[in-house]
Amino acid sequence: MLERPLLPPLPLPPLAPPPTTLELIMDCVLGIDGGGSKTICVVVSSHMPKASSCTNRQVIGKGEAGASNYQSVGIEAAKNSIESAIYQAIQQSRDYLNHLVNHKNSLNISAICLGLAGVGRPKDIEIIRSIVTELQGNLPQNLPTDVNWNISPNNIIICHDALIALVGGIGHDVGIAVAAGTGSIVYGRNQQGKTKRVGGWGYILGDEGGAYKIAVAGMQAALKAYDGRGEATSLVEIFKENLQLTTIEELVEVVYRRGNSVTDIAAIAPLVHNAAKNGDVVANHIIDEAVVELVEATTVVVHELFSTESSPEIVIVGSVWKGESNIHLRFEQCLLKSFPQVKVIFPRYEPAFGAALLALKNIELEQKESGSKEPGLDGRLKQLEDRLFELNARLEQRQKELLSEGSCTITDIRHYGCAWVLPHPERTSPEIAGMVSNEEIERVAVDAVIAYEEARGWKVVSVEKENRGFDLISRQPHPEDPETAIAVRFIEVKGRSTVGQVALTANEYKTAERLKQDYWLYVVFNCAENPQVHPINDPVKLGWEAIVKIEHYHVSASKILNAEIIEK
Repeated sequence: MLERPLLPPLPLPPLAPPPTTLELIMDCVLGIDGGGSKTICVVVSSHMPKASSCTNRQVIGKGEAGASNYQSVGIEAAKNSIESAIYQAIQQSRDYLNHLVNHKNSLNISAICLGLAGVGRPKDIEIIRSIVTELQGNLPQNLPTDVNWNISPNNIIICHDALIALVGGIGHDVGIAVAAGTGSIVYGRNQQGKTKRVGGWGYILGDEGGAYKIAVAGMQAALKAYDGRGEATSLVEIFKENLQLTTIEELVEVVYRRGNSVTDIAAIAPLVHNAAKNGDVVANHIIDEAVVELVEATTVVVHELFSTESSPEIVIVGSVWKGESNIHLRFEQCLLKSFPQVKVIFPRYEPAFGAALLALKNIELEQKESGSKEPGLDGRLKQLEDRLFELNARLEQRQKELLSEGSCTITDIRHYGCAWVLPHPERTSPEIAGMVSNEEIERVAVDAVIAYEEARGWKVVSVEKENRGFDLISRQPHPEDPETAIAVRFIEVKGRSTVGQVALTANEYKTAERLKQDYWLYVVFNCAENPQVHPINDPVKLGWEAIVKIEHYHVSASKILNAEIIEK
């Protein structure tokens, strides 16, 4: 369970700063992430400089080229992209090393791991292996003399991109990766080495929850609304404006006649996310359906690989998770209903770095099998783990800066008008005064609810600052395993100095609608003197009255008292 808001994924670990000594070890491995749009290669040093300033800096070069999914671009194009990315990464590494000292240094490359889209079956691996075999013959001859290509067949690892997304995203190879980009796939691995894959069957047979399916669902909904056989939706006008259509009928041309690829159509998905963010019911249904598909796929993997006592990390990877509809929060909240013990995170590193970690691990295994005494992966992985801790600390520091930017999109400046913000005109009236925010009263209310839950033996985590539509998450520990929760409540706290009306914001009300029985409203009356906690389950059922002047919902005190659930 996230204890802070999800943050955008960090880029690759930064390039190493210049060391303070000339004592350099330049044994390296290559990590390659190849997909349907681009190929990234990183050069990672397998042994670290002794200079303290370099202790946590492993990436010394990076290259980027075109697509390398051979099933979509062909074998020759895939080979050229991989070769180009390798050349660029090696060149940047040479430039970096030569910049550090006044004489040239040799670069020794001892392993490579390629994590490629479209490589999930033995036949795919054989095709990629033939590409790598050809590169093995050509690359060493064309590399500069100060680069030693010293990769044995045993140190060539070929795998699908979901594995390197898992390893890069989490920092090791135990956990689950939920990839939702153009398509979708869920991949997991447990501590025993057992793996499970769900999905990844392409845009015709599968890819539920991916951007392509979201975009197509949005266009289908717009056309149904236009026909009169579907619910009215703002997507009609949104598509017309953003796709420069005279009429929504021209979507036919966009999909069938312009030669747009699957990736091009998937690029329309952010328009659906934006409509959902702005409250479009149809768009929100599409996003919720995508969430259901991704949660179902993840559920299969969790059940297959992990026990109820396990607390696996689940890394969410891909463009879909950046959608303005807060799809990542919807996914997390839905998943927690069945698995309150899991932790959902954004990637700690890019997949290419995960590929490099797998290459390092393979070197260590080879050393152990050969009986080598040379210090290997154990120490290097410790350095990598230290680096993870360092960057996670930086995440905490960046959190304050990014929180205010999380809902912003950089675009051209547009002037829509101006507004004069005044206090509520009825702020002092008896009906409104009790609902005016008072930090002291709110603090008393939250403390009272936390004490109430802890008295019941539940564990409480505050998420008040995360704007998630509720303030607290309360978990009931398993009687034999306190680290495992057997029930969870998402609690919104409302405090009143005496007894009076209660109001919810639009975000709180919509979250309550979505979570239903898992959502609890704890109203605390008489906070000024003797706080009294009134827990309400599924508060939407109370029949809230929407206030048009300011968008929130309120309910009378009598309904709160009548609906109270008395805990035993």
